[in-house]
Amino acid sequence: MIRSFPWPLAVLALVASQACSPFKTDGESCPSTVCSSRGTCRYQNTFPTCACDPGYAGIVCSSCADGFHRASDDSCVADEVCTPGVCGANGTCQIDQGRVSCVCSLGYGGATCASCRAGYHGSGDGGCELDSRCTTSSCGDGGTCSDDAGRATCTCAADRSGAACEQRVGSCAVTNPCGANGRCTDADGVVRCVCDVGFGGPTCSTCYPGYRATDAGCVSAETCAPSSCSFVGTCSVDAGVTSCACDPGYTGTACSACATGYHRAPDYTCVVDQTCSANDPCSANGTCRVQAGATVCDCAAGFAGPRCDRCAPGFHADDAGVGCTLDSTCGPESCRFHGTCAADGGVVSCQCDPGFSGANCETNLDDCVNSACHSGTCIDLINANVCLCDGGVYGSVCP
Repeated sequence: MIRSFPWPLAVLALVASQACSPFKTDGESCPSTVCSSRGTCRYQNTFPTCACDPGYAGIVCSSCADGFHRASDDSCVADEVCTPGVCGANGTCQIDQGRVSCVCSLGYGGATCASCRAGYHGSGDGGCELDSRCTTSSCGDGGTCSDDAGRATCTCAADRSGAACEQRVGSCAVTNPCGANGRCTDADGVVRCVCDVGFGGPTCSTCYPGYRATDAGCVSAETCAPSSCSFVGTCSVDAGVTSCACDPGYTGTACSACATGYHRAPDYTCVVDQTCSANDPCSANGTCRVQAGATVCDCAAGFAGPRCDRCAPGFHADDAGVGCTLDSTCGPESCRFHGTCAADGGVVSCQCDPGFSGANCETNLDDCVNSACHSGTCIDLINANVCLCDGGVYGSVCP
């Protein structure tokens, strides 16, 4: 039995299927999809275990390892490093979430601080100077602008300095314009703000390029990756927010659910709901009904299987080969291969192996009932269980 835990469906499906199968041999391979196709999967102590490819980490290799970051194609690539001259002579290099970014000097802009930012223009000597005409923001709230002789010039208040009066002269203890999104410095008598990751502007009140504003602050702008729409939709970006146009049969913000009129198939795709009138697989040995969009069979006494086309445990084919009659002697499947069969006076009985119960040992007992998983998730195996614990570890108990 699987209880709530945020693990990928591929792992849960594989473990759930194992509860109905013999123990796996240590070292036996399992599908690479269990490891997000980013690692090698092998069974260890009957549980699928991932050896992640370089750059990937996590119990199913779904995270980037230390020293790596997520690229636009959803792969994990090595973190970038600041190299001499990457931001030219007019910027300072910093690492943000594994990527190089440049913090430009006043007046400069662009990815490598090689151009003049908005409100500035080239001075002719390789520098950037303020525009020639005054605007309402030329000197902010710290000075008075004049554009005599075709050049915008700021006359700053006593506590301000800089070409645009953007710098506060004095002490951070007296005036701190940085708010909650930056750190104030005044080492040279000029108050400046060192902004937190994602924030920018003289007072750290705007979002840095490549980030977008949310109620929680400035977060990295989203980009479309192959997995953004669960591989069953078309991704687009508007103002740093991704959205999905789902393929037919899928719905949800990431196209991760089946739309109305569809259900999950065994391969986890969404397929059109079935009806008994159009698809009755039960022949003459069962009654068809619809469950979660798929047709299922309620078999008549003595019959079993998805199509009610074989004999149930404890039954065997009659002499005519068309019906199923109760076992009177032990057969290969009398105890479903999970117990020892005995026949006494034409009555078959089973002594079940540990972990199984039922007249024909057909039920795998729930070993999670008295587990020690505590806050973790218990997964029932065969006469055993495994605990998926916080922090991406597993074992027989969780702390």
